[in-house]
Amino acid sequence: MNKRHQRVDEMYETARKANLAGIRVTFNLILGYPGETEADRLITFRTMSDIGRQFRMSLFHQHLHTISRYPIWPQLRELGVTEPQTLNEWMEMPLGANFFTLA
Repeated sequence: MNKRHQRVDEMYETARKANLAGIRVTFNLILGYPGETEADRLITFRTMSDIGRQFRMSLFHQHLHTISRYPIWPQLRELGVTEPQTLNEWMEMPLGANFFTLA
C-alpha cells in the first residue's frame, strides 16, 4: 500500500530489533487493495515468509484482511468510482460488495 508510516524495509528493521530484545511483534496485512496485482500479492507472501524465517519473534496476524467494505477513495476515484456526496447516496452505496473491478 506504500503507506508513509509503514514500509517493508521498516518491517524488517522492526522485526530485527524486536527479535534482539526478545519481544514478540505481530504484523497485520491487507490483501485486495484497489489496484493490487497478483505480483503484489506474491511479494506480500514472500515478505511474510522471509521475515518469519529470519526473525522467529515475528508473527503475522492469523487472518489476512481483504478490503471490500472500506474503500480508499483516492484510488477508487482513479478507477472511476464516484464517492457519495449525501447521506442518501451513502445509504445506497453497496459497501458489502466489491462494487469496483480490479484490473
